[in-house]
Amino acid sequence: MDAERAGHEVLPRVSVIVPCRQVDEWTKHCVRALSSLSYPSLEIIVLPDSVPDPPPELTGGAAVEWSSLHPPSAGSSPTKNIRVVVAPTGPVSPGKKRNAGASLATGSVLAYIDSDAYPRDDWLSNAIKHLMEYPVVGGPAITPPEDPPAARVQDAILSSPLASGKLSLRHTAAPRPVEVDDLPSVNMVADRRAVEAAGGWDERYWPGEDTLLALRLKRAGYRMAFCPDVVVYHHRRPTIRSFLRQVYNYGVHRGFFAKRFPETSRRLTYFVPSAFLAWLLLGAVLSLAFHPFAWVYVASLVAYFGLAIGAARKQPKLALWIIATVPAYHAAYGSGFIRGLFSRELMR
Repeated sequence: MDAERAGHEVLPRVSVIVPCRQVDEWTKHCVRALSSLSYPSLEIIVLPDSVPDPPPELTGGAAVEWSSLHPPSAGSSPTKNIRVVVAPTGPVSPGKKRNAGASLATGSVLAYIDSDAYPRDDWLSNAIKHLMEYPVVGGPAITPPEDPPAARVQDAILSSPLASGKLSLRHTAAPRPVEVDDLPSVNMVADRRAVEAAGGWDERYWPGEDTLLALRLKRAGYRMAFCPDVVVYHHRRPTIRSFLRQVYNYGVHRGFFAKRFPETSRRLTYFVPSAFLAWLLLGAVLSLAFHPFAWVYVASLVAYFGLAIGAARKQPKLALWIIATVPAYHAAYGSGFIRGLFSRELMR
């Protein structure tokens, strides 16, 4: 592996790949945060659809340094070896963008982060330590403290085991590394050889391309781990409506994958929201037809809203908003999952 010496350690060069539709303020914030990392040797590859008013050297999708993305900061260290590359790809899938980024990368480690996220300062240094044991690692995507109330509602739901089950692990800091077989693309660091041996990213589906890469890695015999100290901050959707639309799309793809790729997607956890939705509708009908059954139905709803109240404990000032959003969250995912389960193919 290519490496540079930092103190007494030899650290591999890391290529951070950032797919995006456009270079907006969040993308610039992401790149600035990456360029401020204490890690001594990295390059940042940004892959937008296009660049407004590109200079002549950007035409044809050529990869060039775009210095306006990476203004020098007063506290930057002159010993750091950082290169920022912008490579317009056209409107292609995130998986195809990440494969394009890998083809431009010079590092022996490939790190992936979404453009609406930014890393904690020790993100890469901690990830590299865990790569000594696991070829692929990830960690929590935590809601930034500066995000607005709608984002904090989403965070309370996503990080609550009562509302999100085992998937809440992705948004909280577990006490120790946990071996997993699925990692989200918002926060993934991998030995380049593992990604290449697995065949790279699936370019057909989005969302879900990260699940398929993890499946390829698993089939190729590579271990993956969720590490609590490999942290990025991930902005949530600006409104609850857009959040529910996102959750619905996740449900569609997971339902389809449960049928097409059952190894890691046909699990009870993913079926629970659909079962809740079916119970919500069927229970109402049975309660009207058989009045004694209504007590059972009402009791189940009381127990359910007890779980929703538990999810609201993290943000007591937003409790009513959270409690109202939890059933919509489950219904959105559950209905999407059912649609995906009965779809012959998905739009790509």
